Amino acid sequence: MSKLSAQEIKTKVVGVLQNYIDPDNSGKDILMDTPLDELGLDSFKAIYLLLDLEEAFQVQIPDTMLSPEIFVSPQALYDAMQSILK
Repeated sequence: MSKLSAQEIKTKVVGVLQNYIDPDNSGKDILMDTPLDELGLDSFKAIYLLLDLEEAFQVQIPDTMLSPEIFVSPQALYDAMQSILK
């Protein structure tokens, strides 16, 4: 896979995240600092979100990165994916 730009990573993270937010928030712009729990992400959805991110980026998220901090905001997910893709 060719190296993705920062904008491509952001777009892909937000695109995957769109599948896991509450229908009430569907169609709204996702701000990078919005808490994921405010978007409707719970621990059950978080597992599937991680699996979909791994598939979308063709990577494996290391166990060392699997902490509550990765699920704070879209920015935290973006930061994690960007660090994996370096």
